[in-house]
Amino acid sequence: SQAVANTCYNIAMYLKQQGEYKGALEHYRESLEIERKLNPDSLSVAAACTNLGALLENCLGDLDSALEYYQKALEIQKEHADQKSEASEHQLARSYLNVGGILYSKGDYEGALSHFMEAVELQERTVPKSLALADTYYCMALALRDNGDMEEALEKFQQSLEIHEKEAPESLVVSDMHANAAWILCQTGKLEKALFHNQKCLEIREKEAADPLTVADAHASVAWTLAKNGQSVQALFHFRKCLAIQEKEDPEAPEVASTLKSIGTILEALGQSEEAQEYYRRANDIS
Repeated sequence: SQAVANTCYNIAMYLKQQGEYKGALEHYRESLEIERKLNPDSLSVAAACTNLGALLENCLGDLDSALEYYQKALEIQKEHADQKSEASEHQLARSYLNVGGILYSKGDYEGALSHFMEAVELQERTVPKSLALADTYYCMALALRDNGDMEEALEKFQQSLEIHEKEAPESLVVSDMHANAAWILCQTGKLEKALFHNQKCLEIREKEAADPLTVADAHASVAWTLAKNGQSVQALFHFRKCLAIQEKEDPEAPEVASTLKSIGTILEALGQSEEAQEYYRRANDIS
């Protein structure tokens, strides 16, 4: 009965919260089997499949099984797409994202993109300028970037950034988007624009980041962009800022050795070979 299905679902939720994922999986499956017997193509079955997919993906790391459940949920929701309610279209978009996310994790960027595009089409119509849409643009941007479509990826990063900046201009999400946009711009030789985004990323992280190493990473990104643009003195300043943070956190970390070598390279470019050798020596002592 529906009451039994609901009870199994509630037990599964409790077990999941307690970290007992195998037990939660068993009860989610029991709930799903009951829902299937009651009405095999209902939205309740789709919801149960989504719950199972999320548990398998996020708690058990079983991407293949998660994908099967997400695809079943999507298949059912597509059959109900003619309902055209805001809730049903939201769930349909979510299912496209769930499938796309798994495909992206498995390296199937083309498959991921086709699902992300379906989600975008729904969200642009139902929730334009929303954070949900911004997040989907971001997913598309990552898939496009990893698929080698840099110009399109940059466009999607910027669309996502535009929405997020209106909602929370100094959030760490925005800093990550600046970093991603900067990386693409560097790859395509647009160093001045890349520098702008890297500096924005650094500015936000210096104010908001709880982890000092993310600030160090932002200094390093600014430094590399400056170095590629021939601004060695400014690059050296940011590499040294990066190094100071890294050494404070863990002076023997591999990242410290990498930064020491970078400083050595910049010093050599500036004609300061003796000092450069000292940094190389310190790097080798860590390596």
